[in-house]
Amino acid sequence: MQEFLKSCRMKNNVVKYTDAVLLAVQIILSAIIAFSRDEIPTHWNYWGEIDSSGSSYTILLLSLINILLFVLFNWLKKHPERCNFPRPFKNREAAYAAMKALVTSVSIFINVIFLFITLSVLLGHMYVAVFNIIMILFLIVIVGSIAKVAIS
Repeated sequence: MQEFLKSCRMKNNVVKYTDAVLLAVQIILSAIIAFSRDEIPTHWNYWGEIDSSGSSYTILLLSLINILLFVLFNWLKKHPERCNFPRPFKNREAAYAAMKALVTSVSIFINVIFLFITLSVLLGHMYVAVFNIIMILFLIVIVGSIAKVAIS
């Protein structure tokens, strides 16, 4: 039993820092792109072909948005009572824990999406199939997390 509890704590630490690591990688790649190129792709069509480009410094705007979302989600993790719950709940602590899990899931997936976009800019091609898989996984996790909050 002690080993199981220790492994759960270790998993929580891994999840706790996953979004921060993803954010750091995205910021580093954005800085490399911004200072090494003059122009970057800013939009892709459905087939992953570039149909618009702009200044390389626009990638830094993506990083800024990601940082602001990171701060917001970390604040929500610390203050789950500020989230909008659809109905009164039976067990307040379970509902808050479920909301923290939901916010953590959303934060990680948003970081994955931002990192994917940054990598697409770096490589110069959007891999639509990979993006679709990311979005399907995102929906599965979100629906599961929302169901967990609703049950609480």
